[in-house]
Amino acid sequence: MENREIIASRSREFHIDISEMPTTGYRWKCVERPTEIILVGDGFIQNSLSEQLDAKGTHRFTFFSEKTGSFILKFALKREWEESVSSIITYLVEVRETC
Repeated sequence: MENREIIASRSREFHIDISEMPTTGYRWKCVERPTEIILVGDGFIQNSLSEQLDAKGTHRFTFFSEKTGSFILKFALKREWEESVSSIITYLVEVRETC
């Protein structure tokens, strides 16, 4: 399990980018999120313009919060059809008035 930290500003969108290779079937999902943190976007960005089947990229999660404070977000890497989780990343998000 990995732990990371991010500082965000209240009332402004912030992004969490995690490396992903979706052709393997493994996808990142936000599995734990407090109600104060709103998920406003969730998608894959390919690293290159190539059409390679094995192209790596970034899974971008976009969030927003009207509340200040410290919050925990957890992300799991897994295949939809499997019960087991390959990896978990935990982010400590500190939302400030401005940063």
